[in-house]
Amino acid sequence: MDVIKLVNAEKGVSESPARRKKRKIKVYRNPYDREIVEIRGGNHKTLRAWKDLHGAEVVDSWLVEEK
Repeated sequence: MDVIKLVNAEKGVSESPARRKKRKIKVYRNPYDREIVEIRGGNHKTLRAWKDLHGAEVVDSWLVEEK
């Protein structure tokens, strides 16, 4: 009888899939050519090129705002 209660209890619990919180938009401005890039993740083609050229620390200092 305890087994039946456990099985029924497991069926009654409906777990919704965990939803991931949306990432904030980060806006970077290149001070040399004034190009602006808005990204949600770190895998943006232009941002990656800037980091390869100027270094990650320098490009991280170009962050203008987070939305």
